Amino acid sequence: MTDVSRRSVIGAGAAAIAASALGVGGPLVGAVGAHAADPTYTSAEKLYRRSRFAALRGKGFRLTGGDTQIRVRLTEVADLPDEGAGSETSFRLTFTSRSAGPPQGTYALRRDGFAKTSMFVVPNDTSRRSYTAVVNSA
Repeated sequence: MTDVSRRSVIGAGAAAIAASALGVGGPLVGAVGAHAADPTYTSAEKLYRRSRFAALRGKGFRLTGGDTQIRVRLTEVADLPDEGAGSETSFRLTFTSRSAGPPQGTYALRRDGFAKTSMFVVPNDTSRRSYTAVVNSA
């Protein structure tokens, strides 16, 4: 059995977001438990800026893709280790949900008045009520 650490999964998520943000290839389809991305996933760099998400901390979103549609709340916008504090292009997002959500994978983050944005999210706990997305597009 292959051991998959949380760090390796989050690292894979960072690579997928970075590739997506830069328009390089698709998400890591071979990642353990990852959903294949919708061919319409977003890649515009302006969608992956810290200030865009920081302004919406505490707000609700919908995480959608395939048969998935779950409400999540953006609870944290934080620095990545070994990156400059407050980096506009390298940061971590934490989302929480009241009910169990989907497995890790690429989903569309939606909110009224907010351009649909693709995110590779990884559950932080076994109940799948907390998720991390890493943006590292520098």
